[in-house]
Amino acid sequence: MSIETLLTQLKLALDEHRTAVTKYEALANREKSARKAAEFYWMVQSHRVAARGCLEDIEKLLILARSMQRSSPIKNTSGAEPTSAAANHENGRDIVAPIEAA
Repeated sequence: MSIETLLTQLKLALDEHRTAVTKYEALANREKSARKAAEFYWMVQSHRVAARGCLEDIEKLLILARSMQRSSPIKNTSGAEPTSAAANHENGRDIVAPIEAA
């Protein structure tokens, strides 16, 4: 599985956890029963922890992609200058840049 695929999956999971936090906060704020509201707040905290884990994993993958970018020089056996798209892909820049922008 590629780093780009993993990053995409982690971003989707992060979005799902953020959505769940918003949903459960709203439910907890509307709930009249203290016991039920506490259950919703527990769900909020659970999804916040999971979202934090996703962010940490995204950060680790970005570090890995950058280290791969630095350690993998462009291989040009044809003698011609590589296009910037080819050079970016071989260096991993096309993986890191879109994720960093998000």
